[in-house]
Amino acid sequence: MTVTQIAPGINLHVHTTRKFKTSVICVLIRRPLRRVEATLNALVSMIMEMGCAKYDTAAKLAAQTERMYGAVFSCQVVKKGEEQILQFFLEYPPKNNGIGVTAHEAFAFLKEVMLEPLVIDGGFAPDIVENEKRSLSAQISARKNNKSGYALRRLMEEMCPSEAFAIAGDGYAEDIEEITPSSAYAHYRQVLLDSPIEIMVIGDETTDGCEHICREIFGKLERRAEEALRPNLPQPVCKRAMRKNVHEHAQTSQGNIAMGFRGDISPVGAGTYALLLVNEIFGGYGSSRLFSVVRERESLAYAVSSSLYRFKSIIAVQAGVDPANFVRVVGLVIEEIERIADGLTTDAELENARKSLLKKYESVKDYPGQLLDFYTAQHMLGDTDELETVISKIRRIEAGELAPAAARIGIDTIYTLGQEV
Repeated sequence: MTVTQIAPGINLHVHTTRKFKTSVICVLIRRPLRRVEATLNALVSMIMEMGCAKYDTAAKLAAQTERMYGAVFSCQVVKKGEEQILQFFLEYPPKNNGIGVTAHEAFAFLKEVMLEPLVIDGGFAPDIVENEKRSLSAQISARKNNKSGYALRRLMEEMCPSEAFAIAGDGYAEDIEEITPSSAYAHYRQVLLDSPIEIMVIGDETTDGCEHICREIFGKLERRAEEALRPNLPQPVCKRAMRKNVHEHAQTSQGNIAMGFRGDISPVGAGTYALLLVNEIFGGYGSSRLFSVVRERESLAYAVSSSLYRFKSIIAVQAGVDPANFVRVVGLVIEEIERIADGLTTDAELENARKSLLKKYESVKDYPGQLLDFYTAQHMLGDTDELETVISKIRRIEAGELAPAAARIGIDTIYTLGQEV
């Protein structure tokens, strides 16, 4: 992946490959995750997907992508670490033998959508804004229907109350009503002025070919001084001295547990690869400790797994559990991470976990969207490791590196959702 600065705070990233039948351009507008604008950003992403000045309805926008040989366009917000990213995504078949879309045509379409929105009387189109406000409100209201996702969200709110990581990436219902067409448009203009922008290109395009086009389009944007556009790298936070326990009543037959473990391991460097393997052994795949012990041996969970939030050095455990088994499951989960920290990991466990983790990273090569996500995370973290380098480092992790990494992870917060026991 080559990186070229186009303008202050605007970088072009190009990964040239002919492996895929389609090319991808993704423009990432990076915002610090802040409560005051989280809902605005989520709503703006929905508005921008509904049309622009040239294609003033969603139907016309869809018709244009169909004319571009079935190109796929989307706009959404993505929460990554403590940033909220406004993401304009276009996947298209690159021109070959006179058929397909040129890079110039692809970027021209994105320019129309991003930089020439549909504006009426100094604001976004009122009917679109009102429709999308209703859609966002319904989307937020539906959160609680997914109990495991809701439990995880609540865990982060309880675990990180003073950290941006706790803020919902798709906003808050109570903030929607006050948003107007003019306030949403004014906010979007400000976003273009003072946000770092990453232009990611993956596919049969070259740096030289894309650079000239991007300078023409993005090099003319009015921007703040480059120093003001430099985002902060995430910082790990120490776990609390005494674990926090939170229970929320819900009238459901199945309960949910979400447990948060904090570490002090940097997201860049050898320690993070050891932690990736620790998480894999702990609960990251089908033969993990949590699955084998809590679900298979003890039959105490409908489902159980763990995930590593690399940006924050947080491991989150989720389990669907009968409320009567909450205490027993919590004890088993803590016991298993402590066993790994005590060095009680077999060579077979390490190698099986390594194979699972390597398979996940190898599969990244086969999907443009996953490559995009990998390179985005690496750039945001300031990590210069290429994908093959990461794979090589995972292969070299030795058994003796696991226990020290696991020992730096400690239980911070336990959240349970279900009926009182």
